[in-house]
Amino acid sequence: MTRRRSRPSRSWETWSVVLLTASFVLAFAVETLGNLGWSQALALQPDEFFASWKVLRHAPSDVSGWLGLAHLWTPVFAHADAKHLLHNVIFFWFFGSLLARAAGDGWLLITFVITAATASLAYALQNPEGLPMIGASGAISGVAGAYCLLAFRWDVPDAYAWPLAYPISPLQAAAAAVLAAGTDLFFLAGSGGAPTGVAHEAHLGGFVGGLLVAMLLTTVFPSRAAFLRFRRRGA
Repeated sequence: MTRRRSRPSRSWETWSVVLLTASFVLAFAVETLGNLGWSQALALQPDEFFASWKVLRHAPSDVSGWLGLAHLWTPVFAHADAKHLLHNVIFFWFFGSLLARAAGDGWLLITFVITAATASLAYALQNPEGLPMIGASGAISGVAGAYCLLAFRWDVPDAYAWPLAYPISPLQAAAAAVLAAGTDLFFLAGSGGAPTGVAHEAHLGGFVGGLLVAMLLTTVFPSRAAFLRFRRRGA
């Protein structure tokens, strides 16, 4: 006979998860209802990104160059349609809640910002003259990657977040993240460089970025207990 894990409180689905989720939904609603068409302005356009980088190499104070680099982050606030948005919201709510519970709101936000950049950069490097990219899925994949490494290196709580009915082990949740990354790698390898309509490169770039963030965190704090002690001293 196996004993079912008890449900922990949902109180740890904290402000960082709610804030980012609300920002995705609000941005999509405003664009859709207002028919603003700002997705193109927010999209990462690889050729324009590299043009901005070239400008900054010769004129580091050029404002237009820095605005061009901002497109490493702006795609997270644009989604193609409601289905695209819903998929990202579900995936983010799950892994974002788990990462916030394991490492706190601050590290969730840090991870999201860093992996949004690594996702966009990976896409641009693989598609220097490719189609524009929008969506938060690369950064969200990074959040999943960070949680994945923490699940292996720290003693994190059981994984429990909507839409799960009951908690599962952290390694089961980590396996889901690895499976998602493996699926991206499979489709990317099978496409032979042909466009698939999905930015698999961004997903993988975000995932690797998340692993690197968690690797840094677990190198400084080899255990979650040490991390929590540090946070309590700084509070």
